[in-house]
Amino acid sequence: MCIRDSRYDVPIFCINDPIAFEDKKKTVDIDAIEDKVLRFKLRSMTLTADIVCEVENKANVRELKEFFLLEAKLTNLTTANVRIFYNGTELQDHRVLAEYNILDGMVLTVFIRR
Repeated sequence: MCIRDSRYDVPIFCINDPIAFEDKKKTVDIDAIEDKVLRFKLRSMTLTADIVCEVENKANVRELKEFFLLEAKLTNLTTANVRIFYNGTELQDHRVLAEYNILDGMVLTVFIRR
């Protein structure tokens, strides 16, 4: 029996690990970045509700992961277990949020490895 026209709304990184691309480390002058508070949502398949996040755009991704773990009450996990994706790209720990051009009201996808 063959079922046609089936559609699954599962992010591809839940099925396959993302391909590791070469990390082109750009140097960003943090002092040149305009101070701004970003307000966006963090969404995970394992949580029942989105987490509303308000952080400065100069914060790095590791700080965002720590915030997520605290708000989701996942104290038994580390930041190495959390992967955050925006616009099809995995956010890297050493980069600041301003490098990814995240806008207010956007939704970032969080994948938790246990």
